[in-house]
Amino acid sequence: MFIIMGRTCRFTRWDRSGIIVTEPLDYCERWQLFCNILWRMSRCSDEQLGYDSTAHRLLPHDPLYQAMDDAAKTDDSDMDHRSCKIELSNVLPSSFDQPVIYRYVRDLFRESLSRNAPRYLLHVPDGDKSHQYLVSRPVCGSSSVIGSGTKGFAALERRTGQFVWLKDCWRPVYIGSESEGDILRELNDTGVPHVPTVLCYGDLPEQTTLALESLRWAHEQESICHPDIDFRDTLSLSEQVWRSNQREIGVFRIGPTSLRGNGVTDTSRLSFDEAHGPPCLRQHARMVVREVCLPLKHFSTGKSLVNVIFDCLKAHRMAASGPAARLHRDINTSNIMMIPQLARHRDGCGAIVWKGLLCNWEMSERIGARMRVQRQPMRYGTWQYASVALLNDHGKTAEISDELEAFLHVLVYHTVRYLNSNLEEAQVGSFIDEYFDEFLCYGNKWRCGFRKEAVMSNGVLRTGDGTIVRFGSHMGRLLRTLLRWFRANYVVREYESELKQAASPTPPRLPKPDEHDEGEATRASGEKEVEHCIRPLSDATSNQLRALSIDTDFSDDSTDRVPTEKEYKDAAKVQTHDALIELLRHLLDLTWREDRDPSGDRYPTTHDHDSAHGRRLQELQSVSFVHRGLDYQWTDDTDSESED
Repeated sequence: MFIIMGRTCRFTRWDRSGIIVTEPLDYCERWQLFCNILWRMSRCSDEQLGYDSTAHRLLPHDPLYQAMDDAAKTDDSDMDHRSCKIELSNVLPSSFDQPVIYRYVRDLFRESLSRNAPRYLLHVPDGDKSHQYLVSRPVCGSSSVIGSGTKGFAALERRTGQFVWLKDCWRPVYIGSESEGDILRELNDTGVPHVPTVLCYGDLPEQTTLALESLRWAHEQESICHPDIDFRDTLSLSEQVWRSNQREIGVFRIGPTSLRGNGVTDTSRLSFDEAHGPPCLRQHARMVVREVCLPLKHFSTGKSLVNVIFDCLKAHRMAASGPAARLHRDINTSNIMMIPQLARHRDGCGAIVWKGLLCNWEMSERIGARMRVQRQPMRYGTWQYASVALLNDHGKTAEISDELEAFLHVLVYHTVRYLNSNLEEAQVGSFIDEYFDEFLCYGNKWRCGFRKEAVMSNGVLRTGDGTIVRFGSHMGRLLRTLLRWFRANYVVREYESELKQAASPTPPRLPKPDEHDEGEATRASGEKEVEHCIRPLSDATSNQLRALSIDTDFSDDSTDRVPTEKEYKDAAKVQTHDALIELLRHLLDLTWREDRDPSGDRYPTTHDHDSAHGRRLQELQSVSFVHRGLDYQWTDDTDSESED
């Protein structure tokens, strides 16, 4: 496209890697060049102009259009997923061994057709074959112009009429990258339970982003912007250029002479925005899995919530063991899904049991396979659920303890928001904002917020006004035990870190000659920046500082104190999955009473989420949290949650 501004214009090209923007061109003085560009644009094919040849729009007179309407009609044979017990006489024997159509699946498909949403026939490659699926409005998806653009569809298989889940995204391509389809196929083949069952997947032909290639071409014309970059390495190109600029999100600016093949005229404009991290090559891909799930927020009781997390922990443990062991690296509430399963009971009845499914494995990484370059240059985890250690130590590599802590944060989020407790609704809203969304910034380094770090350091779930959160079921016992384990883990970690530093002291850095004169100005600027970056405290916690002085009184955890034998034992329990899984198995054998709040959601509808977060949160939502060349995804779970 091109943008007219008086007698000048700019030509732009958009794709999922970024935006190419030319310098202003005076189309009156350089009308021949202007007409030449327009002529070349008119000669482009549909694919070159961005048309997806693998997606065919369906019109009302098309037979497949009517087939989608027929599939969306209510069917009395669909099984109600909300039923707890079912008479076996009403269930066919084959239903225990074959896929069952649950009512919510057809409802999702029907809702996607509402409001005259456009309908498509999508092709999904699978080796030498291609499968066809009917979709309409996505159930969930990203609204960002740049990035993966992930969308999830409740889809209908054209040939069999089977409901499936179709995922469409622009996956990053770099050295050592794996597609999620390959990862799931490996997990399925090795028998890892509670992960999606992949049916088909593949990259769409000739649908690769070109923004990075345009940058490569412009650089090669002049070779003056960043001569130290190895253009044979896509990751080196994207990451090193980004690190040397860190400006203007995803926008590549190329001088007007480059349109004639003469290179870049203004090298200072060849830059990227740090909000989306380093740009990378992206490939359009689709994947289809058998399971159509519900988000975790639909759990009915605290016991069912624990059971879902228990299943996902078993999947995580099996995936993290064996010769092809890998860590998920993005445990969050959107990646832990629920799916109903029909089971037999000894009392002569069947029952709907909610099982967990650990989804979205594209960020996973093999354990111990330290590659020449860091994997996943574009994203690493989700800020709200990442461990305190990862948020505060940007050079740390993810470990099993970090993954288990992410499971704990998911559990805390759903218990505080959806289960009965001693908190008022206003306290629930403030606690969720402070625990999951609060942050600190020292210079250019983002750190974990006060509330989350205080809870993990003290081992007590406490609000900003000093109230200890209590639950009237086994959930309180579970959270107290887990917080004690992770508190001990941080005590031992800090003590061992101090011992390591004492064994190899780092000599003080001598200031450069020009630093003496600028010391006071730099110090004043740094203090002002720290003060500016700290998020304002919410109105609901006016005595925050007094409460924080209670929370952060770590006199018992000083580095001078040697961890006790019990603390060493507790810390060891979060280094592997075994202790946590056994704890959950024991609690699931007990009888739980109803603990779900009747309203379904305790986050107050009148809570001013934006006001509580303050202006800095609005900036935070558009900023990547770089971690060893990787970054954190930002999600806002208080408003919506994606499904997979």
